[in-house]
Amino acid sequence: ELEQAAHGLFVARTLGEAGARALVEEFSPGIEISCLALTDGAEFETLIFAQDHKRLLDGDLGPNTGGMGTFAPMEVDSALRGRIERDVLRPAMALMRARGLFYRGVLFVGLMVGADGAPTVLEFNVRFGDPETQVILPLLDGDWGEALWAVADGQVPRLRWKAGAAACVVMAAEGYPEAPVRGRAIGGTLSSSPDSYVLHAGSRLGEGGEWVTDGGRVLNAVGTGPTAPDALRAAYAQVEASRWPGCQFRRDIGKNLVVQDGDRMGKGQKL
Repeated sequence: ELEQAAHGLFVARTLGEAGARALVEEFSPGIEISCLALTDGAEFETLIFAQDHKRLLDGDLGPNTGGMGTFAPMEVDSALRGRIERDVLRPAMALMRARGLFYRGVLFVGLMVGADGAPTVLEFNVRFGDPETQVILPLLDGDWGEALWAVADGQVPRLRWKAGAAACVVMAAEGYPEAPVRGRAIGGTLSSSPDSYVLHAGSRLGEGGEWVTDGGRVLNAVGTGPTAPDALRAAYAQVEASRWPGCQFRRDIGKNLVVQDGDRMGKGQKL
């Protein structure tokens, strides 16, 4: 896999100049979680945790992508949450201050939790994550405008969260991630309801007024509900209603978080 990746970056130039340099990192096995926090540069408020599904195919197989789906909230026990805040977030804030960096906004941390329960940092971003944002924003019990205004004003808001869950299933174009096919007409119905809707990403309006594919990750099918199974069902109902030739999506988003027993679905293992 490493040889194939190197050939793609340096010989085939699949990422152009963006792939001119690469960093080889140690593989980190475990369960991936996304941690986002609002910060004034010193203090922070941790948001609910989400789980991204990076690989293209079911069972975490296939090439890596920008994210094929997410689920929130991911249940994280108090010990792990405390460790992430103590060993990751607070040192990051301290380093920003030590370097004289003025930052107010969202700090995104991609983490891998190993078998020993220790979190390993995969990446930092100074933005909301994609597709984590799609499942975190609907679950706020409050006003995001007020929360973000407070952060910009140097305050750290205390947030409340709804009791339900949210799921997002990414619908990708044929050929993604290597060579997405563009211009395919998107069929079905792009309908919406309070608990089920579609967000456009790699799409555009065609000459006849129809929606067509115009990127790699084309649509986000989002579902919310009082329970995890309800949210997943709502998201996948949107997937079934909106298709095009060659559409790719994973059928196991949230599978690690819920278990099925006959017709009843319940919670899965908690980190």
